[in-house]
Amino acid sequence: MKEFYDRGGRYMSLAHNGNSQLADSNTGEVQGYLYNNGLSPLGREVIAEMNRLGMMVDLSHPSKGANLEAMRLSKAQSSRPTPASAPLPTSAAIWTTNNYWP
Repeated sequence: MKEFYDRGGRYMSLAHNGNSQLADSNTGEVQGYLYNNGLSPLGREVIAEMNRLGMMVDLSHPSKGANLEAMRLSKAQSSRPTPASAPLPTSAAIWTTNNYWP
């Protein structure tokens, strides 16, 4: 995470088109395959490091369970936004407003 931050990275998603070592993805959720049922232990460590560095957790592609857990673990709720750079049905399942955010 430090190298990504040092190179200019300020936000990152924990999964994309399939489950990752960090989190379950929304595609795995749709297909009924949840590897971690949210975040993996490594995913929790990554969020802690992202918090330490001041990086945001992008909620666009992880599963609902992973996103809810990420929001609970992230300090971003009080000091920085947790963006959804590409809002998907997973986001809509969490937030029911037209733009997904309360």
